[in-house]
Amino acid sequence: MKKLGVLLLCAGLLLSGCSSAVKEPIAATAETMKMYQCGRDHLDKKIQPSYDAVLQGYKNLDKEIILKNVTISDVNDIHAAIKMDHPELYYLEDSFDYVTDKNEYESKATYLFLKPSYRMIKSEIESRDKEIKQVTEKIINTAKKKKSDYEKVKYVYDYLIDHTSYDEKAKENQNILSTFLEHKTVCAGYAKGMQYLLNQIGVPCTYITGFTRPDKGDVSHAWNMVKMDGNYYYMDVTNGDMLNNTKESRYMYFAMTKKQILAENRPFTDDYMEDTPSRKDSYFMKEGAYFTSCDKQQMTKLIQKSANKGYRLVFQCSSKALGEQLDQMLTANNFIFNMTGYDYYAYYRYEDTNTYIYVPDHQKL
Repeated sequence: MKKLGVLLLCAGLLLSGCSSAVKEPIAATAETMKMYQCGRDHLDKKIQPSYDAVLQGYKNLDKEIILKNVTISDVNDIHAAIKMDHPELYYLEDSFDYVTDKNEYESKATYLFLKPSYRMIKSEIESRDKEIKQVTEKIINTAKKKKSDYEKVKYVYDYLIDHTSYDEKAKENQNILSTFLEHKTVCAGYAKGMQYLLNQIGVPCTYITGFTRPDKGDVSHAWNMVKMDGNYYYMDVTNGDMLNNTKESRYMYFAMTKKQILAENRPFTDDYMEDTPSRKDSYFMKEGAYFTSCDKQQMTKLIQKSANKGYRLVFQCSSKALGEQLDQMLTANNFIFNMTGYDYYAYYRYEDTNTYIYVPDHQKL
């Protein structure tokens, strides 16, 4: 997976002295409060109003944003939180400049003049925004018509996988331009695309960054935390797209538990990683394909249900030991072969998520 760009929290010009004619800081509008903003929620409440003011300034493409009684450290945290919360600000650079009357990093400035850096001019942004809207409007409207959060999120997850390819050479691959306009991206584009669409339809979604585990390559990676029907889950659209044994296998990375995602990845910080007490919106739970015991009747129903999928069998279980028991049950006395009529199955096991895939030989990819 492509390494994400390192966030440059600030490129500060520490200059003493400010203009004597100072305008008051701008106030945030109601619009800035509508989006789900995990980064903002984790800031000190005292600087959340400054977050709102900076966000409004970024949306206005202000060349200078005036803040009162904040430290340079505060502004770094605010900028990072906004970058985390708002994938629609694809034109905002990671770095920024500032002028303040305090040189000390943790000292509160009477006034701090934040000078953002934008990658595009207003006309370019308006043109790109229009293109993004043309692509995403139908997706958003279709998703909104779905009854449950599960159906909405699954629709968006499937859309991104079906219409996007992993490509490290894709232009703008660290933002949503690559996702929606080029349909080629890397993990950052997948995760920001997911965040953008879900927040538009009212499903809370957070963008999380970190690394894959050392045995998975130890490279920078991005994924999502999503709140569905009152419970938190994790989504890794990138890995869902790259796993192609069967269409159903993509759901290994849909509605993952915290334990499952941490078996694959490690975040830069645990601050945003919520617990996942429920599995009810797991694809495998919904499909009757999650096993907590060696239940032959449940397996029989699952195999019968798989008939319209060419007898491709995909299931998860609660432990590795149970998975081995289920495998023995499937192969003992030719159980799976007699039920499906096939003589040979390719077998895939994913221990990190306790997912098992059986594909008839003629369907091997």
